[in-house]
Amino acid sequence: MAVPTVWLCRGSDCRNRKKHPGTEEVLETLEAACAERGVRLRTTSCLDLCKKGPVAAAGDAAKRRRWFRRVDDAGTAVALVDASAAEPGIASLPPALKERHLGQRDGKKPKGKDVKRTLVDP
Repeated sequence: MAVPTVWLCRGSDCRNRKKHPGTEEVLETLEAACAERGVRLRTTSCLDLCKKGPVAAAGDAAKRRRWFRRVDDAGTAVALVDASAAEPGIASLPPALKERHLGQRDGKKPKGKDVKRTLVDP
């Protein structure tokens, strides 16, 4: 079974503190939640969805990946980790994530690298 993964866009627009003041809090929350739940956290360069940012993808490294827009607060970050650790499927998403769901094929395929500040691999 593939390890559930969250990819967080860290392109210049998605991490812009003036546009998105909570961006560092979201990263710290994701690090802690991923480590606690056995989910891999990866950061990635621009995913070409700047107008919908901050953007994240969640799922496994294979084909079951879901994309989300406006991942800009701690509550959304935790819900995203919980959703990625659960079985994939749009029906299982909490209402806050359903509103932010973009689908599976928007943007570039995230390549990403593991976040260096915290070991998050299970």
